[in-house]
Amino acid sequence: MKIFGIISIIINIILIIILTTILMDSSPQQKIGLSRINNFKQLKDFRTDEMIQYKSPFNKNHIEVLKSMIDSGSILIAKEDGTVLLDYYSNDKLIPASTLKVITSAAVLHIFGADYRFKTEFRLDSSNNLFIKGYGDPYLTSDEIRLIIKKLISLGLNQINSIYLNDSFFADTIHVPGNESHEAYTAINTSLAANFNTIAFKKKGTELIKGEEETPIVDYAKVILDKINNQVIWKGDNLRISIKNKEDSLLYFGHLFKELCKEENIVVNGEVKIGKSVIQKAFYTHLSSKTMSDIVKILMQYSNNFTANQLLLLLGTKLKEPATLQDGIIVLQDFIKNTLKINGIRIKEGSGLSYANRVTARQMIRVLDFFKPYKKLLKHFNENLYAKSGGLQTVSSLVGFFNTKQQGEVKFAIILNQSLTSKPHSILYEGILKIIDDTLNK
Repeated sequence: MKIFGIISIIINIILIIILTTILMDSSPQQKIGLSRINNFKQLKDFRTDEMIQYKSPFNKNHIEVLKSMIDSGSILIAKEDGTVLLDYYSNDKLIPASTLKVITSAAVLHIFGADYRFKTEFRLDSSNNLFIKGYGDPYLTSDEIRLIIKKLISLGLNQINSIYLNDSFFADTIHVPGNESHEAYTAINTSLAANFNTIAFKKKGTELIKGEEETPIVDYAKVILDKINNQVIWKGDNLRISIKNKEDSLLYFGHLFKELCKEENIVVNGEVKIGKSVIQKAFYTHLSSKTMSDIVKILMQYSNNFTANQLLLLLGTKLKEPATLQDGIIVLQDFIKNTLKINGIRIKEGSGLSYANRVTARQMIRVLDFFKPYKKLLKHFNENLYAKSGGLQTVSSLVGFFNTKQQGEVKFAIILNQSLTSKPHSILYEGILKIIDDTLNK
């Protein structure tokens, strides 16, 4: 009987311990928001009030206002030491739009380094045929091409027969999800491209003239426009189109290069063709005038989708050449998993253009932890705010660092996936961001 009594006491003690643990976990005082960012308890997938946590200076009134603004979205704000101040559905998987570019940029900065420079190779055969091979430089603008031509002149080149273009560094077919239109932000990705694979036009009466001062209109630009003329919409007398196939991309680069050579008095006698060189030694290897950190800073400011996916494809060349978009995704996911120690981010391309990308606010905060040494590459909205914004038809997002009077520097992620007809992008900036600013800068 004594044995049964002892067993009964042990069972009762175990039941008391279990019941106490349950009560403690469900207690309103046990706020997830009071823990550190890296020690979050696993939240449930369904929504309850437990998905909203906050700490002073945020209070219940702030939450009610946020509920009136947000139909579908999440917010996470954390101090530098990881203490969470506000957690509003931070575990929801949402479409990040262009804030995804922070993840892509973090990977290339880590893997290639802030001082990395893209190269472009120039080979010359005995007949003075010039072979140009691209290695993915997203900033081969008209001005950059002029720098190259001046260098070629300084090396003694004053006459060219034919110009051959080679983009074998990337795969033949690169399809970026979300890149279906002819808008300038949906250009094809190729490893040799001029002006982000876009062309700017202006109308002067019935005449087509150059749409930007530094770039002459070449005949092949008109050929490309004629192919899609019934699919584009002029904005007054202005138009910028995206190049949508590889052959047009290469030939446009070649014809523009030929025209810019003529401007510098280099005689070009032959044609513009697509082809590889058998010459082993480069006549000149051009290193971009921009470092990787320069490119990322401009990307954070202007959010060019072509540039972001050039960076993703560059990541892919770590796996193999020629690189595919999927190669880039594999390398990026490996960086996310093994360097950032994050699981569950879904990536379909590198710019945020695809509606199939998914990330949580909590995951974005972890990315920002890694990105802190590069925070000044983010857009400088004002003296206290470095951030990257994102926007699609049903997405408005902002992630970054905010210097506050009350809490010092905080990192934050705001991702809204909701109708922007009834609740436009201004909800984020004039509503949510203002609440954060007013609360943390009293």
